[in-house]
Amino acid sequence: MFLLSFYLMDKIVEQLVKSRVGLKPLLVGVSGCQGSGKTTLTNRAAQDLNDQGIATIAISIDDFYLPHADQVKLAARGNPLWQKRGLFASHDVESMIKVLQDLKSGCDTVVPIYDKSQFNGQGDRVGLRRVTGKYQAILIEGWCLGFHSIGKPAIEKALEGPGFPATKLYKLADLAEIDDAMHAYEPVWSALDLTVYLRPEQLDFVYSWRLQQEHDLRSKLGTGMSDDEVKQFVDQYMPAYELYKDTVKFDLSFLLHFDRSFERLN
Repeated sequence: MFLLSFYLMDKIVEQLVKSRVGLKPLLVGVSGCQGSGKTTLTNRAAQDLNDQGIATIAISIDDFYLPHADQVKLAARGNPLWQKRGLFASHDVESMIKVLQDLKSGCDTVVPIYDKSQFNGQGDRVGLRRVTGKYQAILIEGWCLGFHSIGKPAIEKALEGPGFPATKLYKLADLAEIDDAMHAYEPVWSALDLTVYLRPEQLDFVYSWRLQQEHDLRSKLGTGMSDDEVKQFVDQYMPAYELYKDTVKFDLSFLLHFDRSFERLN
């Protein structure tokens, strides 16, 4: 992660110089699948930038998952892709937009605190953290950051092709409903000044990486999902990875191998 952090920091500093440091904060998005290391990368880059005197804050799209009670209501709508948190519509997008606007304006704000271990791994919001001060760089990371809707005809065409097995588990109507929900996220993506994309060499790496994450979580907190639950959990994300991985508009991209070694793509 040291070298990845260096590349990210170098790009951020370059962009800050171009936009004249101090005039406005730089909003940087880091997009990567589950287990890719995006959270570690973002936090490390933020710390290193702060150490160099560049006031930086790191937040996650995961912070804005709906409270458990609201996720239960979403699940009740019947779409199998909404039975657990993760897919589009399971975030409080209005709060995310407000927090980012506050941070870019230099205003105090509050960021939700989300605990993924609550309700046996289903997760819940457990509080708020107050953020004060002005920042030169704002880093936001997320598994779906920068994904854009492709529309129902394109989804139907993808389902008719060979595709990834998990995508075939879901009906066109269910996938189209998720696709439609993506439009609410566009104000977040369009506000990004710089996007970094961590792309897995193979999609099925996500299963192993996410399983490793859950084992670490269970060892730290004593609770979490079973291995079978992790597979089912990742299954619901795979259609989004397959359908939208090529829709991300990035400024800096890396190809990740299974051991998380990487190649810079641009």
